[in-house]
Amino acid sequence: MKRFGLFFLTLALVCGAFVGWTTSAEQAGDLTYTVADGKATVTRYTGNGGKVEIPAKLGGADVVAIGEYAFSGRPVTAVTLPNSLQTIGKSAFSDCTKLETVDFGTGVTTIGAQAFTGCTALTALHLPASVSRIDVNAFTSTSSLATIEVDGANATYYAASNCLIEKESGTLLQGCSNSVIPATGVTSIGRSAFASCTELETIAVPDSVGSVGEYAFSGCTALQSVKLGKNVGFLDDSAFSGCVKLAEIDLPAGLTVIGDWAFFQCASLLSIALPDGLSRIGEVAFGACVRLRRIEIPASVTSVGEDVFSSNDGMRHVYCLAAEKPVGWNSKWLGCNAQVHWGTEMPFCEHDERSTHREEPTCTEAGYVDEVCDICGEVLSHEELPAGHKYENGKCTVCGERDPDAPALATGDLDGNGNIDGTDYLLMKRSILGTYRLTEEQNLAADVNHDGAVDSGDYLLIKRHVLGTYKIH
Repeated sequence: MKRFGLFFLTLALVCGAFVGWTTSAEQAGDLTYTVADGKATVTRYTGNGGKVEIPAKLGGADVVAIGEYAFSGRPVTAVTLPNSLQTIGKSAFSDCTKLETVDFGTGVTTIGAQAFTGCTALTALHLPASVSRIDVNAFTSTSSLATIEVDGANATYYAASNCLIEKESGTLLQGCSNSVIPATGVTSIGRSAFASCTELETIAVPDSVGSVGEYAFSGCTALQSVKLGKNVGFLDDSAFSGCVKLAEIDLPAGLTVIGDWAFFQCASLLSIALPDGLSRIGEVAFGACVRLRRIEIPASVTSVGEDVFSSNDGMRHVYCLAAEKPVGWNSKWLGCNAQVHWGTEMPFCEHDERSTHREEPTCTEAGYVDEVCDICGEVLSHEELPAGHKYENGKCTVCGERDPDAPALATGDLDGNGNIDGTDYLLMKRSILGTYRLTEEQNLAADVNHDGAVDSGDYLLIKRHVLGTYKIH
């Protein structure tokens, strides 16, 4: 028995040495944390949001890290990090949609992947000299980001014209709606550098740039015009996917590769000229480019992926300068019902016969008016008709959604029709039964007795009002 006791004691000592005597999670206010080797890591924030200041010490240990997903999705508006902090973990502040400002302190060295992705209210980025590693997509989908600055003493990164750039590689890691890509010093646009920058309308990529990375401009839904520098030779996968308003882009003569899904869902693209010397077009590269009706593929293209024009019912004619399908072309390359013309240049068309195609907008989906050539099928002009509700008497006449600018709901009038009637009674009943969730505004209107709670007492008062035995004022 003594042998077993000695064995387990020795095992515990050995294990303790290996794990650094890691303690279990502790709580300090709204912060959950652990301590290992005398250093604290914040693992979870449980507070109600607002401004948060991380202390320099927790449990007597220096706070050196924010753990993965620690603040993810929480309603914090401002964060101040201590100078002791060194690491911000993966997705630590992801989807904090109310986060407006971050004070990084002076000690942060590493910012993990997706650390601040989805922080749509973040307006400015001020990085200290200490930062030496920024992992992929650290600041993607920060649609309100307008200012990017880096301390001049930083040895790894610098900022120019609201662009975050890695010094050694010349890679532009992060841009924003106010970015102007510097004419020198930038050699590549990094992965997701401008992804989901929904305020960006135009961009010029300078001649110093040789490649545009994966998802570089993906989801830039306001982007209309792109000028690529003459030395861009490579467009990576999904580089411009989801740029639904992109209508104008000139591909440089030196471009050799268009990656998979590169222009997927570029629904406003009316025409595009593929340069001689292009060697590869990736799969679904022009998928869902619904207004692209004809295109010419140069003879230099030796590799084509599957479904290049997938989900594009508008594509009518594909002119291939090669006399026949070259070796290396995927057998399922076309992806649509367009007519393929081998060894034929795209003919000039004077567009003498035209017609107008109109799609009416809905409450949530935009419509359009297209002028189309009836001879070649090319879309000559495109006008977007914005989506929108048609409000009348405080409600949309199409879908019934309440007008956000309408006056506040009167007490008891849950549906906002100006009367307290059977509909309000039924909504209240469903709410009490748990089969319907009242909006915040409806909750205020449902508190008939003004006791701060919506319950069966309010339901009975609405019922009595409908029956005529009680009057709600």
